[in-house]
Amino acid sequence: MTQGRTARAGGRGQAARAALLLALLAGAGPAAGAERAVEARVTKRYPIAGHGVLVIDVPASWKDQVVPAPNNLTIIFAAGSAGSSSIALNLMQNPSLPKGFNSAENIRVALSGVANRMALASNATKPGLESIRGTSGAGYYFSTRFHAMRSGDLTNLTQGQLGLIDMLLTFNVFSQDPDTLRDAVTMVREARWSDR
Repeated sequence: MTQGRTARAGGRGQAARAALLLALLAGAGPAAGAERAVEARVTKRYPIAGHGVLVIDVPASWKDQVVPAPNNLTIIFAAGSAGSSSIALNLMQNPSLPKGFNSAENIRVALSGVANRMALASNATKPGLESIRGTSGAGYYFSTRFHAMRSGDLTNLTQGQLGLIDMLLTFNVFSQDPDTLRDAVTMVREARWSDR
């Protein structure tokens, strides 16, 4: 009888320890399996020749390189380990273009043509356009996969355009990492213009 009680007590003890272990693991589970922590972002300001400043919030680890031009501002970001992702922003201003050249409809038509040509060149299905609304305009983007010329590796590309006051912000994201893509689209969506 004593042996039976001891066995039951031992069984209950093991069950209690197992329940405690499961509870601890369950408590640790979300932290261990949670999505990546949101990286701190820093605000960067890029002068636009004679036209104010582009203000964007970027993940702190991204490295930038500015390529100035008379009517354009190009910024190239390297993201990820060893710059495994590349994000290119180009802000175009052209006083000779008609008002509304950067409208959502004009962007939709232009990007639809680009997506169609890319699909034909790679024998792929034409990617669908996604709308994006920014701080002072709207636009579109699409994502596709293609074989890189040099390496032949399958590469993810997201390309888009967004109106920003009287300018056009274009972006190209080459990345295999969905988090980097999400960060890049957020950066573009929240881009803003300042007069100083």
